[in-house]
Amino acid sequence: MRSQLHHLSTRSISNHIFITFFIIFNSLSQFNAIKIQADHIHLGPDSQLRANHIRNLFQKGWSTYRAHAWGHDETSILFHQTVGALSLKPSDTRNGWGATLVDSLSTLQVMQLNKLFDIFIPLISPKRNPLYLFSNQQFSIISTPNQEIIPYIQTYTKLFEYNQIRYIGGLLSAYEGSARTDQILVTKATQLADQLMYAWQNMSILPFPQMNFTNQKPLLESNGNITNLAESGSLIIEFYKLSKYTTNSTYLDLVETSMKSIINNQQIWPGLHSVDLDPMNARPISVTWGPAADSFYEYLNKYSLLTGNRDSSYLTHWALAVDSTLKHLIRTSAATTRPSTSFYNLPFFSSSSSIKTKERTFLASRKAHGRVVYGMTHLDCFVGGNFMLGGKMLKNQTIVDYGLKLTETCADSYFSTRSGVGPEIFDFIDKDTRRSSTPDGIELNFYDEFGYIPSGGYYLRPEVIESVFYAFRITGDPKWQEMGWKMWQSIERCCLVSHQTGLFAPFNQVNRMPTRNFTRSLGLQPDGWDGWEDGPLRESPEYGDFMESFWWAETMK
Repeated sequence: MRSQLHHLSTRSISNHIFITFFIIFNSLSQFNAIKIQADHIHLGPDSQLRANHIRNLFQKGWSTYRAHAWGHDETSILFHQTVGALSLKPSDTRNGWGATLVDSLSTLQVMQLNKLFDIFIPLISPKRNPLYLFSNQQFSIISTPNQEIIPYIQTYTKLFEYNQIRYIGGLLSAYEGSARTDQILVTKATQLADQLMYAWQNMSILPFPQMNFTNQKPLLESNGNITNLAESGSLIIEFYKLSKYTTNSTYLDLVETSMKSIINNQQIWPGLHSVDLDPMNARPISVTWGPAADSFYEYLNKYSLLTGNRDSSYLTHWALAVDSTLKHLIRTSAATTRPSTSFYNLPFFSSSSSIKTKERTFLASRKAHGRVVYGMTHLDCFVGGNFMLGGKMLKNQTIVDYGLKLTETCADSYFSTRSGVGPEIFDFIDKDTRRSSTPDGIELNFYDEFGYIPSGGYYLRPEVIESVFYAFRITGDPKWQEMGWKMWQSIERCCLVSHQTGLFAPFNQVNRMPTRNFTRSLGLQPDGWDGWEDGPLRESPEYGDFMESFWWAETMK
């Protein structure tokens, strides 16, 4: 997902073999070791070929990034139908410090691309003065008159989205992945964190979400005051690690104060907080595990895992949130019969012309005025893995089982579309026929199982395939590994710009097959290369032109 812990939890992966998760809990008299992963994990015969295939795609994409956008935040993919060619240009939407580069460091380590990783360290050395990477102690937002760069004017920078998860998280996870030998990574993370601390001003309980690095002040206007759970409550893992490696408790003390203020603040249901908060009083303003709240809940149990539960209030609060979720937000969709229109026919799903769908467990959300929204977003789908992890930590199989049910629902959001790729939002019709809004007939006829798709784009997000990974590692059931691979194949077929570039583009309508020509499957080769023979994508409203850094940092892991 979006957090540094995602990097930490996978940093010591060797090839495609993922780390075994353990947690050590403090009690009054003893340490209790709890094993998270299944005892026996059997990888399929093609696992190494699949890993090589994705690794090769990453290398090709990385080479394209180095050639066209090195040191910049992203590669912008511009399609030109008239000339039938691609125009690849750099884009700076995350302060211009090389977000793709920094955010991808741990992926380079996971994939054992050590030579590519080693290129980064000299770029931030005090002896060097790189053009686009931060090189001085005083961080500033980079601006450039270079017209070849996609313009993106920034006056203020976002504390959480632009800085903490991508840069501080990326630098510190890379430091751990390099066996803590490259101290410059901690130095740079410290320099940035020192600037971010100005987000706490005017006796604010919570950090302001936006700030100006030039005058070292947060944005205090009325439209900049409102923060949310993710922005203000997803800092503790990175700042805990920074305090540890600098032996300076200031960073952790600051964010712990914010976390405690949220935990102790008014709650709509026990453990469940309003998404939006006012930094001056933390007043509750709607409840969701999805956008603007997700990583707050994600960090609660993962911080406990990381620290050996040194402060039990975080795990206790997470358990309260889950209990309230099971009581108030877990819903079950109505079973229906629908045509079998999925792009894939997997052996553990029906392949008949019509499918009698079973009831689906899904996670609703509550709006500020009390209206319940019967639907999920792609971002919500991290919850399946999070429930499984926390359930194992608490030795609570009920929570684990709900995590598996939610993950199956999210996985089926992929397998039930024409493209095999899941949508940004999928809404349900509850058993009592309540619905969030009125879908049109086409959506209902096609997507009868869930109801409809209000937002049909896929933006290269990792959450569904991440929870499927958790399901495989926690249960050991190989069906989950096959699900994950089928998801990847769908994403590659729909979103890969070309094999030559290795770049991927967001796909705007998952309920349609892309207009590109698929010729034939070449199958996995011994070196893991070449899955489909195809031409590059052309200009089309089907596609976006923006690759977020989390594609490299999370999804490709």
